[in-house]
Amino acid sequence: MLENSFYYTLTKFMITYYNEELLRALYCVCDYNSLADFVRLLRYNFICIIKEIKDIKRKERELIAYQNILDVLDNSNIEELPEKEYDFQYAINFDGLCKLLEEKNIDKKFVNIVIDEEQKTYCAAQNYNFCDMRSGKSDEIIELRLSDWIASFIGRMVYALSHDKGMKEDKVTNIRKIGENDLERKRILNEEWFLINEKQFNLYHLIYNALIIGHTDYWTAMTMSYGDECSIFFTLVRYFSKYENYQNYKDIEPKLHSEYFNTSCISELERSYKNFFERK
Repeated sequence: MLENSFYYTLTKFMITYYNEELLRALYCVCDYNSLADFVRLLRYNFICIIKEIKDIKRKERELIAYQNILDVLDNSNIEELPEKEYDFQYAINFDGLCKLLEEKNIDKKFVNIVIDEEQKTYCAAQNYNFCDMRSGKSDEIIELRLSDWIASFIGRMVYALSHDKGMKEDKVTNIRKIGENDLERKRILNEEWFLINEKQFNLYHLIYNALIIGHTDYWTAMTMSYGDECSIFFTLVRYFSKYENYQNYKDIEPKLHSEYFNTSCISELERSYKNFFERK
């Protein structure tokens, strides 16, 4: 649990407050001296952030998490250097699939899978005891084509949500001047997301029926140490489904929809945190 919390908090910190100086130091790690330089700079980044957010109400939980990380850094010794290169972990996809099958009480020995024409993915799949495997081109196999469409759609939605102008924190150009950033403003999804017509509203309901109804198992989505963006996407789809018809939805102003959606996001993230940190 503590390990999961550490990785999650560190990942979110890097996503929220990354800056060129910190990333350059990370990329330059090649020996113990450069590693020590990076850790010192990382500590300094946390100290700067903690100083500026300590009296900001919306940052209360963030403050506690960063103080804990700083305490870990102050009382830890790094004994191993990072690798020079990290290959994509193709096995992770199949680990997640096997966990989903296990959750559904489906023996993988009876499962046939179709894999895109990518040799490393296919080789990784051979380490699992599936009934049958085959690979091919997505423009020739309908299962792969549908998978591409779904993956592309979700990927574009997640990107758009995470880069929404109402959600993003100010860019950090100089950690020493972080106090000049607007750290107090509440970040919520821009109301333009909720300016939709009836056809678009019905499409969200269709997406909800296709992607969520019947797919509520824990391992339906696998996010590793950081799953906020995935959670926000599913919360958005669920949010529209709460309204029985377009007229009921339309009766609420877009600005209020942004606020209500933000409340839903907080509740969903708290539930996700609890599930994530309780699982090993």
